[in-house]
Amino acid sequence: MQVFYTADYLPQQQSCVALGFFDGVHQGHCQVLQAAKSLARQNGLQFCCFSFHSDTMKKGSCRLGTQAQKEERMQQLGVQLLFCPHFQTVCNFTPQQFFDQVLLQQLGAKAVVCGYDFTFGKGAAGDVQLLRQLCTQKGVHLQVLGEYQINGAGVHTAHIKECIATGQIQQANQLLGYPFYIEGIVEHGRRLGRTLNFPTINVSWPKQIIQPKRGVYFSKVTLADGRVFCGVSNLGIKPTVGGQQYLCETNLLGVDKDLYGQVVKIELLNFVRSEKKFDNVQQLKAAVLENIDQAKKFFNL
Repeated sequence: MQVFYTADYLPQQQSCVALGFFDGVHQGHCQVLQAAKSLARQNGLQFCCFSFHSDTMKKGSCRLGTQAQKEERMQQLGVQLLFCPHFQTVCNFTPQQFFDQVLLQQLGAKAVVCGYDFTFGKGAAGDVQLLRQLCTQKGVHLQVLGEYQINGAGVHTAHIKECIATGQIQQANQLLGYPFYIEGIVEHGRRLGRTLNFPTINVSWPKQIIQPKRGVYFSKVTLADGRVFCGVSNLGIKPTVGGQQYLCETNLLGVDKDLYGQVVKIELLNFVRSEKKFDNVQQLKAAVLENIDQAKKFFNL
């Protein structure tokens, strides 16, 4: 998959372009991408996707995934060319300019696929109706997909974020089509877990990613070498020991390894309980041991 972030790309062939921000590349997004992939194959076109760079954020907003995660998902779904400019570089384009300069000139679009609620151009002035008019004028095929639903509910980024923020991680994972996860470097902590006989790995939560409800989760941890371990992750600030920074602290079941400095992937599978400030460390230890026993049953260990 080719990835471009700036306007230095010139089309080498005509393309079918999937349009959207694609935050998290969830199940609803996959419908748009699969439709574009099929249309590209049928017409001998390059399968292309236009999406703003994930580091592009409104003040106070958060994302379901990083730019690297978006690119990984796009590649898995067969995208051949991903164009991800920063929002600031095209935010002042009128709908007509976006259509002419980005879709036609840069991407060589002969077909376009988007969702029913897609907007484009400065101030989101362009909608699907205008896009249809522009495509008709230039002989570009347009396919617009309706709302995608699972169990009668529409799949939307905002709803997935709400599920994550309220601890409904299993529902969020169903809507995403994969377990919600972060990737980060194992850092040195206060080593309290080791003194209580359950060593943990600590990963700082990525600043741009939505923070799940504080509490304990069953998790799966994948190391850089591909090894996978079951885990119990505590997400929050660890109030019992006076913590302040939101962290992901994970106990790898039955494993005591020095992983400092290694990159790990942590997938959240099930919400267990909310974060709690215990009266003392002994109560905290008892709660952690109970959560570990619950995890062993959950994972059939």
